[in-house]
Amino acid sequence: MLEDLHKRGVRVRVLTNSLASTDASYAVAALYPRLGSLADTGLTLAAYGGAPLPPQSTNLRGGTPRWGVHSKRGVIDGETTLLGTYNIDPRSANLNSELMLVCRGQKDLAAEVLASIAAREAASGTVIERGTIVQRSALLGSSPLTHRIRFLLEMPIANLFDFLL
Repeated sequence: MLEDLHKRGVRVRVLTNSLASTDASYAVAALYPRLGSLADTGLTLAAYGGAPLPPQSTNLRGGTPRWGVHSKRGVIDGETTLLGTYNIDPRSANLNSELMLVCRGQKDLAAEVLASIAAREAASGTVIERGTIVQRSALLGSSPLTHRIRFLLEMPIANLFDFLL
């Protein structure tokens, strides 16, 4: 699907966690060896470094920003917003109860989501830029040595059971 979008001239940007901004090191371990395949799709991939961000919104209603990237959100055409929990993986499709909410015609919501994503992108490292691997190490971020060791130990297991992730 990503390759087809690329061939049609659609620019796809993905923001994910680096090892420094998640406690799900197995997910990073499963992603890392697949960077070449992802690059072949023409997408741009950034990895969030994990630094706390200032609030982007004046309308947080008492909430505070999260240090990692967990929610699944996206904006298409500047006014169609996707918000949800659905991961693009077999577990979300077949096992978990996941959802994706589509909000059309909501420019203010789309702008708010884009601002939140942009703030995290600004605190991220580019892993893949339009089909070229730029910096694999951005996926590791500034994670401590203990997390990097766990990542290396989990990589073979994560890749063996990637159909569960």
